[in-house]
Formats: sequence, structure tokens, C-alpha cells
Amino acid sequence: MVIDRKKIIELREKNGYTQFKLASIANISVVTLNKIETSENAKPFPSTVQKIAIALGVSIQDLQIQTEDISSNVNKQIDNAIKNRMEMIQEIMEIDSFMFSYVNKQMEIFKRDLGNVFGISSAMLLEAAFFSGVSWSRVGNTTYQSNYPKVLGDLLALHNIEIGIKLENVKISTMDEINQYVSVSGIYGICTADGELIRIGQTKDIAKRIKEHIEELSKENYPTMKKYISKTQKFGKDYYFKILGFLPNIGRKMTALQADTWLYYAETRLIIVNKTYLKGNRGKKAAVFTGDPYIPFKVQDEMIKYYYGDIV
Repeated sequence: MVIDRKKIIELREKNGYTQFKLASIANISVVTLNKIETSENAKPFPSTVQKIAIALGVSIQDLQIQTEDISSNVNKQIDNAIKNRMEMIQEIMEIDSFMFSYVNKQMEIFKRDLGNVFGISSAMLLEAAFFSGVSWSRVGNTTYQSNYPKVLGDLLALHNIEIGIKLENVKISTMDEINQYVSVSGIYGICTADGELIRIGQTKDIAKRIKEHIEELSKENYPTMKKYISKTQKFGKDYYFKILGFLPNIGRKMTALQADTWLYYAETRLIIVNKTYLKGNRGKKAAVFTGDPYIPFKVQDEMIKYYYGDIV
């Protein structure tokens, strides 16, 4: 029996009783009543609780914490969560012993290529696997054909985990400057003429992606950017680009898995830190931190508030 100590105190005070008065009416010792009211470890006999209830003019059920209701609510929440993730649950349930051995093999790759290189915990690697729908576990799919690196990178950023970004401040405002970064991987930003950073992205070919942006901005293909850059404004005069970070060197060329994870991580991390999710990176909701459909917006919002504080 779990007793609601606050309820006993509330009813005692409502009746104008001191602990001594209530103990006398209930025919129990004041020491026992004091322990019940002040100690979370107190486990009174049902007969003692019954005496207190009669003295207060209520039923014994009125003094109990309704654990059954709490359990029921928790069960409903779990049921709803499972229903919302039914496709993923069904996929997991279809994994047999052969598939589990394949999953374990993939996790070893993740631990070696990502955990050891970036210092990512096994728990985080597994969390990303579940959010990505374990798509990498399907027979015939390689690690690089899945959404896993994107989801893992986004999760690392949402959890405010630091895996290393050497910040750069390379201004690009001419075509000649753009052409210097053909096939160069990194994180870039779009800035207004006065230097306001309004959008951040990641790419494996900075020159190609910037040229695509110039074309897209001239057609106003970005609804969220119209507030900052109109189709009549010119690159180099009214806006420019900035390289924020290059794909790091870890002593050798990164694998595709490592590069994708780092790029998605750095992009989301800098979007959050620079708050461009409120500007050119804004989505349909008040703020979208990753644009990642595999991590529900509600979950992203909860992570941001927990790890960064309410920064929206």
C-alpha cells in the first residue's frame, strides 16, 4: 500500500488538527503519525491507515496513491509509442537469427569506423540504428545505402555532443573563388550583404553546390529565403557565401560512412548554434533543426530543450 503523505497532511490541516490531536483521535502514537507524514520509507500497516482515514472522515482509498491509474497511463503511452513506430517494430520483429548476426556485424563496423574514430558511444550508435529504422540491416544493403549516417550525425548534434569542427571563415563572393573548391567537402553558409548568416548546408562539392544555390535563388526556389534574398539580387553584391568548415583529416582519407556522418553532424550542429533554423533553414513548423524525417519533430524539440535549453 502506497500512502499519499501530502494528502494526509492536507486533510489534517483542513480539519484543524495537530499531529498530536489526530494521533489521539486515531488511537495511534504521534511518533507513528510523524513518521508516516515525513518519511518516504514509511510503510504503515493497513490497519493503521484505516484508523487515520476514519479519524479524518475519509475512506482508506482516499489516502492511497493511485498506482493502478499511473500504470494504466504509462501503458497507454507505451501502446501509443509502439503504434506510432509500428513499421519499425514490425521490421525488427521480422529479424531472425541470421539477420541478427548481420546486424551484429554491422554494429562492429560502426564501432570501429565511427565509435573509435569520433569517440561515439555504443549506446548512441544503437540509438541511431533504431531511429533510422534499422534500414542498414536489410540483406543486400550496404552501410552507405542507408539513412544511418544522416540520422547518427543529426542525433550527435541534437545531443550536443562535440566530435570536432574546426571553424573557418572563408568568404566567397566571386566565380573565381567558387572554382577553387571543386570536389571539396565541407559546411558552407549563405550570408546577406551585411554579413548575416541565414542558411547553412553541407556538401561533397562546395563549388557545384554554391553554383546550384545561385541558380535556385534567382528562381526563388527557397520560400524561406525570399525574406532575405529576392530573385533580382545579385551574388557578390547583395549576398555571398562563406565556408564554415572543411571535412577534417583523421590521418587518412575518411571512409564514405565517416564523411557522411561528420557532414550531417557539422551541418546540424552549426544550424542549431547559429539559429539559422529560425531563418533560411526554417521548415513548416516553428523550427526544424535537422530536416530529418526519421527523427520526429517532437523528439528533436525535446532534445533541443534538454541539451541546449529552450533556444527557439
